[in-house]
Amino acid sequence: MTAAFIAAVVDTLLPGDSGGPSGEPRLPPGSAAGIELGVLAKAHQALFDAIANQAGGVDAFITGDEPARVIFVQAVERAIPDAFRSLLSALLADYYESSPVLVAMGWRTEPPQPQGHQLYFIHPAIKSAIYRVHNRGKLWRG
Repeated sequence: MTAAFIAAVVDTLLPGDSGGPSGEPRLPPGSAAGIELGVLAKAHQALFDAIANQAGGVDAFITGDEPARVIFVQAVERAIPDAFRSLLSALLADYYESSPVLVAMGWRTEPPQPQGHQLYFIHPAIKSAIYRVHNRGKLWRG
């Protein structure tokens, strides 16, 4: 497996979003999110091998157009759903915790504590419930 093949599979699963003004990406594709693709490939090698076999080889997948890549990936998903789910879970966790994706979604990249995250809009009923819980104080003895 080559780095280009792993990147092509990851970009097929997470193509990014080019809906920003002037067509620039709002969310980066998976391969540009800073995910350690080598670690991902090692942990899920059997699945990547299955995708390459389904496509007729690594090069065939890399040079294939997006609709063809999607078909290959979907066939492997149907054949070995548990392994596919495992890869997707690991990939999504890494993707949505990466700095480029957090920045694209408007989140800061620093840890949430001790400052917490600013909540920009809260429905008045939820806000009231939160303040009620906050104002009641401790419910245990300590």
